[in-house]
Amino acid sequence: ILWVFATMNRVSRLDSAPSCQPPEHVQDSEPGIRLYDGDDRTDFDEGRLQITPYRLLWSHRNTHLCLPLQYVAYTDFYEGFSFMSSPKIILHLSTLTELPPNCVSPSSKADLIKLSLRHSSSHRPKQLKATIDSMLTAQTWLHQPLTTSVESTAATARATERHGGAGILAQQRRTEQNIAQVQDSLDDAFTGDLKDLKAKAQELVELAQRLSAKVQADDDSAVQAQFDEYMLNMGIENPVTKSTHGAGNIYFVELAKEMANVLPRLLEDNNGIMALTDFYCVFNRLRGTELVSPEDLRQACRQFPKLGVGFGLTTIGNVKVLQTHGGLDSSSLNMTALLDQHAYLTAGILARSHRVSAIVAKAWLIDEEAKGRLARDESIEGLRFYPNRFLTG
Repeated sequence: ILWVFATMNRVSRLDSAPSCQPPEHVQDSEPGIRLYDGDDRTDFDEGRLQITPYRLLWSHRNTHLCLPLQYVAYTDFYEGFSFMSSPKIILHLSTLTELPPNCVSPSSKADLIKLSLRHSSSHRPKQLKATIDSMLTAQTWLHQPLTTSVESTAATARATERHGGAGILAQQRRTEQNIAQVQDSLDDAFTGDLKDLKAKAQELVELAQRLSAKVQADDDSAVQAQFDEYMLNMGIENPVTKSTHGAGNIYFVELAKEMANVLPRLLEDNNGIMALTDFYCVFNRLRGTELVSPEDLRQACRQFPKLGVGFGLTTIGNVKVLQTHGGLDSSSLNMTALLDQHAYLTAGILARSHRVSAIVAKAWLIDEEAKGRLARDESIEGLRFYPNRFLTG
């Protein structure tokens, strides 16, 4: 796609790795940057971006590019969308009166360049944009211009190398170049390993899907149960998504069926009752990268009565829980015996005695308090519940 490069006429090529001479200095840098010319992706990928008060520098192996900040009018930011699209800093370019020296190409079809940050942490794109914006606001190139141009700096570097590279500046330049080369090598190794990991993960998912199809074809219930247990422990599934089932009622029904395959074991481990928030975390962990929104989860829970499963969504006070039909509730608990044993109850005591989560246990206690059977004592020792002597005494 060399023709894509032909539109980047504000960008200059450098003959060697960029180095900063006073008063220029690097304000911020970030590896793994891909360049877009307008909306077109280029082959300038996995490079290190360096931001100075005068220019943006991009380097990858033997390719070194420079965009003077005087050509940038303003910036925008694109958040990206999950794993489908990376966040991008958008550089809107000013009108070009004359071509910069050694530019990538003399022609242009776009007035913007995008910096794609695929491997950066969530907060870094906005940090880098803020740094660029501050450099554009300062306009250092107007009141403190560089004494040498990009071309003369490169020429000086080549002349220094021909003459043996004597002097402190030459030694500093060689050190900066060595550091940049080492960093590029590390970035290449990291991104390469990450791509290999993604490829292996995809192979593992495909293997699980083939095994699932084979087990279902064998129609052996014992083997199917064992395979389902392996898949639940590994967290590998072929999850239901809106892209495969649409965004309507069919999606929620299929999502409910997927939840119904997971819930029986989870409810068994939690004495037949589980807070919806707890299930939300476990379910999304099992789905890997195909996360479900809280609202989609609630919509899917409303499909359980239509599916005729043995559990459903209910509420204890203001806590939504998933519970087996005919399961425990606060009225069926033998709290009197517990109170005789412990004198008071806490969420921890009730959770341990009935093998439920602390969230559910606290909801039960508050529900009993609302019915007038318990009275609370809230102090520095925590929240405790006692028999309501005003009612019984």
